[in-house]
Amino acid sequence: MKADAARTARTARTARTARTARAGRWHDVPVNLRPLTITLLANVFGSVALVVLGVLLWLQNGVRVAVLLSALGLWLAVRAYWIGVQADERTVRVKGLLWSRTVPIDRIKRITTFPAISWTAPSGRTRWTPIYAFTEFGGAIRRVHAHNTQTTDQLQQWVGRS
Repeated sequence: MKADAARTARTARTARTARTARAGRWHDVPVNLRPLTITLLANVFGSVALVVLGVLLWLQNGVRVAVLLSALGLWLAVRAYWIGVQADERTVRVKGLLWSRTVPIDRIKRITTFPAISWTAPSGRTRWTPIYAFTEFGGAIRRVHAHNTQTTDQLQQWVGRS
């Protein structure tokens, strides 16, 4: 209960900071949007499973595959822990499992309900950057869904487009 109250207070502070910065009182105030701890742990668990599989294969003398799976699992575990979105006055940086992308705010068309950022590249081509940190595959528990919806709404407010 106390952890939920603390997270709610942090989220409210982040929203206030974002609104204050957008109003022009502070400049370059970053917004850091992260999934719930349970979501982070679920993402890391899948990556650690690859490491365990790699170790089991190593024990069976599948050294090449074992090293590859273990290295991939470790890399994904680190990336899975740091997924999220960071935003400032000029850019939005989406940190995903495989890569990170920085999008200038003035090029963003809208934040979709997937959630994803629809934006225009300098070439004029429309691009789409999914926000894996707040994506729900096959549904989610109520608390996770509420957090993901609230976080996506915060990003829409920060960017000023929906």
